[in-house]
Amino acid sequence: MGRRILAYAAAFVVLLVAVVLVGLLVFTNTDYGRERVRRFAQSAVQGAAKHGVVRLGRVSGNLLEGFTISNVSIRDSANAPFLVADSVSLNYGLRALLRKRLELTDIRLVHPLVVLDRPPGDSALWNYKAIFKSNTPEQQKDTSKAGFGDWIVLRNITVLGGHMVIRSPWKPKSELTGAARDSAIASAVAGKERVVVERRGDGFQKIIEFRDFNGELPYLRLQHPDTHVRRLEIAKLSATVLPFHPPAAVISNFIGTLEASWHRHQHGWQGVLARQRVCRAPVKTIKYEHVYLHAYATVSEAKAKLVVYIDFYNRRRPHIALGQ
Repeated sequence: MGRRILAYAAAFVVLLVAVVLVGLLVFTNTDYGRERVRRFAQSAVQGAAKHGVVRLGRVSGNLLEGFTISNVSIRDSANAPFLVADSVSLNYGLRALLRKRLELTDIRLVHPLVVLDRPPGDSALWNYKAIFKSNTPEQQKDTSKAGFGDWIVLRNITVLGGHMVIRSPWKPKSELTGAARDSAIASAVAGKERVVVERRGDGFQKIIEFRDFNGELPYLRLQHPDTHVRRLEIAKLSATVLPFHPPAAVISNFIGTLEASWHRHQHGWQGVLARQRVCRAPVKTIKYEHVYLHAYATVSEAKAKLVVYIDFYNRRRPHIALGQ
């Protein structure tokens, strides 16, 4: 009699779980269910981005396995963009989420714009740090328990038509004073120097851009409780890079692994293991094969001659990596 009751009880539990799973599957595959999940996700991300504005557009797909979010944006309090994308697709594991681990796979970013911006001023923060800055003092946080953000691992990332802008504080050389300093600032802002400089409030910023960014990234470790080292594996990457005024450097089929150590009080690149199969007009080659061998009378002359050299590099110069 007792065994029969246990059997009935077990069958009831299995049936109840099945009903819940079926209900969850049906719920998450309806427009109403997806909208509820979108609102929940937007609220959760907004909770982390306490000093920014988060917007998530329409959600499509099977929410139990993977989904696509259109019109994704994270902006700072002044509405300046940090991350904007036409769409973001990804898969995730429910088991990992229940363990407060963010493990995402098959991520696809379409036309993402990423802006890393640090305003002038010694106390100014990078925009992403300002957006996600916690209101809880560091010493009051409970570090003994794992939470969301302690484990972030992304796999099989595809980036299509990306654009990245890095804006960092700029100052003229410290040895310049008076009229010489003013002249250096005026020359940089007018575009007469190699570096791209813009005025920002009472200071200045240096601008670096990565345009037409396309990449296949098998692995990205942003946070892990067992290590301070962040790791990025690149299977294929191409981009138009503008570290200075044009002409740009065009990189194609870049392959490598990048590692950076990040600690609470310090951070920096710990090591770079990278390999380039084809890199059109890399900066080092330009300097040794052209810039150091020529004297330019004006910036316009330098630009014109560098354009000719880069065309020669891309079309006619022999490349050892290609067996030439």
